Amino acid sequence: MRRIYELQIPLNGSNHTQVDILAGTGRPCLLVDADGCGDNGPASNARLYSPKGIAVDKDGKVYFIDGTIIRVVDTTGRIGSFLGIPGVMMPFRRPRCGSQMPASKLSLQYPTELAISPLDSALYVVDDDIILRITLNGMASVFAGIPSGCFFSSMNMEPSSTLSRADQVPMESPAAISFSPGGDLFVAETDYSNVHRVRMISPDGYISTVVGGVTPCDCRLEDCICFSGDEGPVGNATIQSPIALTVSAQNELIFVDQGNLRIRKLVKEVPRLHRRRFVYEIPSPYKNEIFLFDQFGFHFKTKHILLDEVSTSLTTLRLMIVLLVFRTALGLLLAFNVAVLKTLSC
Repeated sequence: MRRIYELQIPLNGSNHTQVDILAGTGRPCLLVDADGCGDNGPASNARLYSPKGIAVDKDGKVYFIDGTIIRVVDTTGRIGSFLGIPGVMMPFRRPRCGSQMPASKLSLQYPTELAISPLDSALYVVDDDIILRITLNGMASVFAGIPSGCFFSSMNMEPSSTLSRADQVPMESPAAISFSPGGDLFVAETDYSNVHRVRMISPDGYISTVVGGVTPCDCRLEDCICFSGDEGPVGNATIQSPIALTVSAQNELIFVDQGNLRIRKLVKEVPRLHRRRFVYEIPSPYKNEIFLFDQFGFHFKTKHILLDEVSTSLTTLRLMIVLLVFRTALGLLLAFNVAVLKTLSC
């Protein structure tokens, strides 16, 4: 239908939800349209080409991808072009390796997703296998991924223990992006065969894997098992084809595990004091270790999970420091059947 709808959800507990047309008449935006497909007029009278990828800024303006351009609807209901010209095909143009360029000169190739940073209101765009950042002052740069023709010595398909710059690491078919309240950007990636992961990019541009990874077999094959890890440490979990995600106000990551027909949630577990031994046990599944702290928060022992051997003892790391370091390793991955989740949300 080539339309964008807006749901008016009442806050008084009423079950009446109003659905309005935010943008689009249902008719297509054609090439070389005489009036710019309705730009600078009421959004409900505008003609759209292929709308997808919506994001809303703190002021209530709605940004969306329309073909290879980005359009915006302001709070008065008028539509305009944020990037590109409706009905006009522009030559493909991106920032050069490690540089930035005026967004007015930017031309996208295959944009699919948008997100707006809660920290500085910059707009982030998934364009093919890279993520672009467009600032409020109109400058565009590559935030994650490597454009064609660029090469970095630190290129690595699967960064793990060491942090890498997101703009020096290839992205593999990013399917969805979403910001946490603290400004971390979560990216779902899947090629539907071997790459199935969610990665996180910090506000200063460093990337790490949160859940999933690269499987040794093709998950589309019947004998390839690509589901595991429920109710356990996130480092032990296997996922298949994450295609959508969001982060709650409580900083919980929720994503669609399409290949396993589930919606899964990553929650953080607060360590509890063992009543008999008076110790805190914090697992690190990435290193197969358990860190033991006394009741005062001092680390006194590290044990190997599989070998049950002590590898470190009598150090003076504070508990709170280690909690910050292992903020993702402390998660428990919960799975919900899609039907059950719908029942709970009614």
